[in-house]
Amino acid sequence: MTTCPKVYERIATGELPSRMVYKNLAHGVMALLDIMPAAEGHIGVASLVCGPSIDALESSVLRNKLYTVATFAGRALELAYPDAPYVGELAAHNQIPHPHLHRMPGDDQADWAKRFGRLDDWPRLKLSTDHMDDIHGRLTSPDDLQVLWRACDVEIVALGAPDASTVTTIKELGIVLPS
Repeated sequence: MTTCPKVYERIATGELPSRMVYKNLAHGVMALLDIMPAAEGHIGVASLVCGPSIDALESSVLRNKLYTVATFAGRALELAYPDAPYVGELAAHNQIPHPHLHRMPGDDQADWAKRFGRLDDWPRLKLSTDHMDDIHGRLTSPDDLQVLWRACDVEIVALGAPDASTVTTIKELGIVLPS
């Protein structure tokens, strides 16, 4: 494991604001709008557990949970952006050394998926607070999206109990889980 910048931990505890579209902190996974999006609707899927990359996670169960959330984030984007030519996925840790994935709708003008998975030098959008709030609403508010995120919870739980690293991180962060 590596030293993490604690960004996602600070988001999970509410210390840093975010526009969370999904969270299951009992299993150590969350999805939120990227604060420096490379495309409208750019979602980051992250773990609470530190590590240099998603592939270096000690637990394949946690890795599977992250990819499951990413799959559901892709479905959410397909519902929210039905005219997007595709929804791409990128496993990365290029700016934040922490296991996470990116999901975003692609567009013909900014085809990030053909850039070999590097978002470092890709231009980022400057979106207003109102615009970001609108995107968040599109990904969480409609009934079909609420059903989708509940289905994600069911699949996350079916993958198994949280691993020891997740349980330890939750305790260390003082996260109080609903009973």
